[in-house]
Amino acid sequence: MKTSRLARTLLGATTLIAAGALFAAERPDLDEAMRNWFGARHGGAVAAFVSAEGVGFATAGQFGPGDARRITPDTTFEIGSVSKLFTALLLAESERAGRVSREDPAAKFLLPPGDPDAAALASITLVALSTHSAGLPRMASNFRSADGNRAAFTRAELMAGFRRDGAGAKAGGKSVYSNFGVVLLGQALAAAWGGDYATVLQSHVIEPLGLKNTWVGLPGTSRRDDFPPAIVKGSVVPHWEFDALAPSGALRSTARDMALFLQACLGQRQTPVNAGIRECIKPLRTMGDGPGKIGLGWMSTAGPGRPIYWHNGATAGFRAFVAFEPEAGIAAAVLTNSDAGTAPEVLGFELLGRRGRSGR
Repeated sequence: MKTSRLARTLLGATTLIAAGALFAAERPDLDEAMRNWFGARHGGAVAAFVSAEGVGFATAGQFGPGDARRITPDTTFEIGSVSKLFTALLLAESERAGRVSREDPAAKFLLPPGDPDAAALASITLVALSTHSAGLPRMASNFRSADGNRAAFTRAELMAGFRRDGAGAKAGGKSVYSNFGVVLLGQALAAAWGGDYATVLQSHVIEPLGLKNTWVGLPGTSRRDDFPPAIVKGSVVPHWEFDALAPSGALRSTARDMALFLQACLGQRQTPVNAGIRECIKPLRTMGDGPGKIGLGWMSTAGPGRPIYWHNGATAGFRAFVAFEPEAGIAAAVLTNSDAGTAPEVLGFELLGRRGRSGR
């Protein structure tokens, strides 16, 4: 997905971010920050800032060209690879429930008993998939899509890609971002629960978090009045939908739901999955060639400052960013349906009081 390019860019900047000025956890001027970041781009955006004082929102823009409806905290956005955090939380919850061990091979759940390919795929464990260290490519080598949409890629094609790409994968090397790997993780977890990914995620992650407007974008689920179009280079393009590839980036959500999620991440809301969230943010590996770390899904900044845990996402037009700093008790989410201008990470880190020496 496009997310990996954004992730590589941000990972390369984490040293600057962590080494830059560390500001007190004061409540930022959300409206001013949003105006300065959003500018005059097409489409709209919403930001949420979470602290011990509560949640504040700022919005900008409109649904899109020719559609003057205003963006609100309850507007639906595609959140792209931020979905990976929910898949990772499903891993933590599945392990806590005794359904899986993170060291289990994904093939244990994805392939039938006695499958002859299982031995060659045994090094691809659930934890390797969640930390992007399974040695898999960014996307299955048999994936084809003219417009990037994921709807046509089936489970049968996913399994064919797993057998082909997984057999030669060298697990345990450096963590290299892989949408394909997180897809396999989510589908393996769903199989461990004996259900489909959307239903299992809803039951064990989304509902326990108390999120009422977060859902998996399966084919045929795009038609909602509060769902603006994707805007690429100023033009409206279709929403992305997902089938087998859903665990890597299919979630749609709102800024209000993302704020609720982040409150749980900070421990400001008690939910049945708070312990799982704490497990997910424990750093397990270095991410790529940079100084940043990765746990189960969550990436974190490195350096002398207090860590910020974050993830970003992008589909066609939509971009998203969530982050929180436990020691300061603050968090931020930024969602937009336009690919124009600077990325949401810029605004998100600004809201958290972190700036690099370059002034970003």
